[in-house]
Amino acid sequence: MEFRDFYLGFCDYIKNTIGIYEREKELEALLLGLFTGENVLFIGNPGTAKTMLVREFAKVFDFNFFSYQLNKYTEYQEVFGPFDLNKFKEGILERVSRIQDAEIIYLDEVFRGSSAILNSLLSLFRERVVFDGYRDYKCKMIFTVGSSNFLPDKNYENEAFIDRFPLIRTLKPISVDGVISAFKHTPSLNSFKVSRSDFESLRSKVQDRVNLLKSDDSFEKIYTDSIFYLRTYNVISDRNLLSIPKFIAVLSLILEINDYPYLFYYLIHNFFNYKDFKVFEFLYSEEMKKISGLMSRLAKATLRDKAGATVLVNEIRASLDKLNNPLDLELSKVVVKDLEVFEKDLKGF
Repeated sequence: MEFRDFYLGFCDYIKNTIGIYEREKELEALLLGLFTGENVLFIGNPGTAKTMLVREFAKVFDFNFFSYQLNKYTEYQEVFGPFDLNKFKEGILERVSRIQDAEIIYLDEVFRGSSAILNSLLSLFRERVVFDGYRDYKCKMIFTVGSSNFLPDKNYENEAFIDRFPLIRTLKPISVDGVISAFKHTPSLNSFKVSRSDFESLRSKVQDRVNLLKSDDSFEKIYTDSIFYLRTYNVISDRNLLSIPKFIAVLSLILEINDYPYLFYYLIHNFFNYKDFKVFEFLYSEEMKKISGLMSRLAKATLRDKAGATVLVNEIRASLDKLNNPLDLELSKVVVKDLEVFEKDLKGF
């Protein structure tokens, strides 16, 4: 099974069989988590298909799945299981496994759990072990998906817990066309299943790609630059910086693209919850650096100097026409939108 074919088949199944529209990026986030073992966090208002998407995703794979909605009243045993009464009679304190046996875990309203539950989840996420004061439970978890209507601010008392979710994706409402398509959708009986052997084959492709990255000097250079910029803007912790090559490997297989600047941009922009374009400066080509400088000058230009502003606009337009690599073309979309706003102001002055 080729990775790209697998991904496209999955997208088709989610949209045309299940009827979940415009959630390709969210599916990519889930695949990044599954094939790297890193946790995923979905942020979004109620009714954005967070739970439905995760449940349908888990059904495709032959893995044990555990799902639970947390709140401040959730008791420890609801998540980690009650004590086994038969063993308790023998003087043995051992829990009936719940989350411990799960390979894919989904926790809705993940930040609303009690401190006891969240602290136990920390050891699960970090060491794949749960310790409840009586014994250690080795867990089978591959990765966890958390969801919430909000992302706690920097004063959140359990900041280390948020850091266990390096992949963050904010779900926005789907378009009007998406709503109409979902309304008209006719349920299908088509199935899409991935066996454990197929999963292992796909995972081995990811590892092969990671091994190639280790010996690629061009990747090492941009990875080095990314570490500096991501630390400077406090986008990701040192712990999670080590996962970047794995993320890039999966994305390169999903998108069938080996352009490293574009892949780094795609990763940071879509899954790191950081939108300030300053963090992407290390990815700019010389032509894009020139455009960025011209846009800065244009932002400072007074509209009273209509002739000078017009010269800058024309120079930026000419530079945009010279762009040809995937990342520059992607970044240019933002520049064009900003330019159109300025041109409208210029004409109205």
